[in-house]
Amino acid sequence: MNNRVILVILLFVFTVFLTNKFIVRYCKRIKNLLNLKKNGVQTVGKISDFIQDSDPDGVRLFLEVVEFNVDGENIRITAKVPVKQKPVIGARIGIVYNKDNPRDAAFNINKSLASLSMAIVIVVIVLAILFFLTIKSFFADQS
Repeated sequence: MNNRVILVILLFVFTVFLTNKFIVRYCKRIKNLLNLKKNGVQTVGKISDFIQDSDPDGVRLFLEVVEFNVDGENIRITAKVPVKQKPVIGARIGIVYNKDNPRDAAFNINKSLASLSMAIVIVVIVLAILFFLTIKSFFADQS
């Protein structure tokens, strides 16, 4: 085997390692969201703030910060999935939280599940392409 094939194989192994960590983390998040959706307590919170960011193309994105109250304790959570529309401060939003740990909460669960699932699909496609290129490179050097 020449150095190019070894490099491609090492790159593939490294990518598989990183992808595995990524997929495991995202699958845990999906499992948690599904559990919240099934067993969580529903309440209503208010958008109290937002964090503004932008994507690589310069499109403005916003992460909503939502506050809600459980047994007299004010809890504040930040969205994990950005939105393009500027949030309206004071707007009411549905929250689902874990009754045993109210800080384990989410809103826009369906949107979060869709985003996480799409991220996993994209990573798997990229990994499949990389695997194909690795195999192609390996067999091209064998001839």
